[in-house]
Amino acid sequence: MMFMNFDKIAAELIIANKELAFQKEETEKRTAELSIANNEFNKLLTESKKSEKELFKRVQESTTMLDNNPDIIGRFDKKFRYIYINHPINTGNERLATELVGKTIYERGFTEEIVTQYERALDYVFASGKEKVLEVAYNNNGNIRYYESRCVPEFAQDGSIATALCISRDITEQKYSKDKIILLNKELAFQNEKNEKCVAELMIANKFLLDKEAKIKNLAESMEQWTIKDITERKKMETEIEERVAKLAVANKELEQFTYLTSHDLREPLLTIRNFTELILTEHSEDLNDEAKIQFQLVSKAAIRMDDLIKGLLDYSRLSSPKQMNDGVDCNEIVKVVLADLDFLVTKNMAIIIVEQLPIIKAYPLELKLLFVNLISNAIKFRKKETVPEIHISSTKIDKGWQFAIKDNGIGIEEKYKEKIFLIFQRLQKREKYEGTGIGLANCKKISEQHGGSIWVESIPGQSSTFYFTILTE
Repeated sequence: MMFMNFDKIAAELIIANKELAFQKEETEKRTAELSIANNEFNKLLTESKKSEKELFKRVQESTTMLDNNPDIIGRFDKKFRYIYINHPINTGNERLATELVGKTIYERGFTEEIVTQYERALDYVFASGKEKVLEVAYNNNGNIRYYESRCVPEFAQDGSIATALCISRDITEQKYSKDKIILLNKELAFQNEKNEKCVAELMIANKFLLDKEAKIKNLAESMEQWTIKDITERKKMETEIEERVAKLAVANKELEQFTYLTSHDLREPLLTIRNFTELILTEHSEDLNDEAKIQFQLVSKAAIRMDDLIKGLLDYSRLSSPKQMNDGVDCNEIVKVVLADLDFLVTKNMAIIIVEQLPIIKAYPLELKLLFVNLISNAIKFRKKETVPEIHISSTKIDKGWQFAIKDNGIGIEEKYKEKIFLIFQRLQKREKYEGTGIGLANCKKISEQHGGSIWVESIPGQSSTFYFTILTE
C-alpha cells in the first residue's frame, strides 16, 4: 500500500517537473518578449524625444516667422475675441500683442466704422464657411493707410468652424499708385480730346479768318467810296461811345464804393440784434416759454446768416480792386498755405489731396489764394456720404498762360446748373444740408477774370466734378 503511494507521488512529481519546465519555458519566452518590447519602447521614447525637439524647433521657427511677418495675422473665436495676434497696428491706445488675447475688436481701439466692417466679415465667415475679403481705411494722426484683410475659416476635426484667421496687408502704396495711374490715364484721355478739339477749333478759326479777309477786302473797296460826311459821322459815334464807356467806368467805381460802405454799415445793426437776442436768451430764459425761445433762436440764426451774406458781399466788392500783381507767385507755396489753413477740415473729413507740380506765375497772390481756398473747401464740403474725399490738383501750360484743374469725387453738378453756380448768391443745395452763402464761386469767377482768364466746370452727377480756371500771364 505504501509502495503504491510512492509510485503515485513519483508520477505526480514527473508531471510537476514537466509543468515546471513548461512554465520555465513560458517565463523565458515572456522575458524575451518583454525585453523586445522594452527595446521597442526605448526606441519609441528616443524617437518621441527627437520628434518633440523637432516640433519645438518648428514651433519656434513658426513663431519667429509670424512675429516678423509684415502682414498682421490674427485668429478670432466666435465672439470675435483675439486668440492670437502677431503684431497689432498702433491705434493710439497701444497694447502688447499678448495683452490683446481675449479682447474684442471693439476693445482694440478701432473706430466704429472699422469695427462694423470686421464684425460683418467675421459673421459671414462663421455663417458660410467661406473666405471674405475687405478693405479698410485707417487714419493714424492724419496719416491714412489702407489695409486689405482676408478672413478665412478654420475647421475642427468634426467639420465645424472653430476659429477664423484674418491676414491684413498694407496696400497703401499700391492703392495710391493705382489711383495715380487712373488719374493720369484720364488726364491723358482728356488732353487727347482737348487736342482734337483744338484742331477742330483751328480749322474753324482758319475759315473765319479767310472770311474776315474777304470782308476786309470788300470793306477797303467800299471805303474808297465813303464821303467826308460818312467819316465825320463815324468819328462822332466813336467819340460818343468813348464818353459813355468813361461814364460807365465812373458809375461802376461809385457803385463798388457804395456797395462796400452800405454793406459795412449794415453789419452794425445786425450785431446789435444778435447781441440783444443772445442777452435775452441768456438772462431772461426763465421768463420765456418754449415758443418764444424758438422764435428768438430763429432771429439770432437769421442775423448770423445775414451777417455772413454781408461779409460775402464785402469780399466780393473788395475783389474789384486787387492790390498788386507779383511776377514770381509760386502756386505750390500758395496751395501749401491753403492746405495748412484748411487742416481741420481736411483732417475731419480724412480727405486725400494729391497736388502735382504747379508753376510759378505772374498773379495777385491774395486773390489767387482765395481762389484755391474756395475750390478746395467746396471739393471737401460737397462730398458723397460715407466716401473719403479725394482731390487732385494739377496744371497745364496753355497759350499765353496756364490752365489749372481741381478734380473731386463728390456729388457732381447737373448740366443745367453749370452756369448758374458762378452767379452771386446762387445755391443748388439746401442750407440745412450744406453750409455757405453762395458767393464763393462768384468770387472765383471774378478772380479768374481779373487775371484775364475764365472758369468753368465739367461734371458727372453723382460721381465727380472738375473745376478748370485759366490765368493769363502774357
